[in-house]
Amino acid sequence: MVANAPKNAAAESATKVARVSNQELAANVGERFPFPKYAIQIINLTNQHSQATRPRNVGQMSELIQAFPGKSYVDWTTWYER
Repeated sequence: MVANAPKNAAAESATKVARVSNQELAANVGERFPFPKYAIQIINLTNQHSQATRPRNVGQMSELIQAFPGKSYVDWTTWYER
């Protein structure tokens, strides 16, 4: 196979991903909470230790995003928390 060969149009359209800009996300999430120093590191270590954010607990995100019919952050939170 040639490295620079054109891709199949169907395969190319199947790999397109909707992007949400940081500005759009910030506008939909609301006010940012100023965490105390080192709080984020403690939260990350706690999640890592408890394994609460693993796919067996929250679902496989790549599959959930593909099944998601909406286009905004608000739609995502409503759909995911149903």
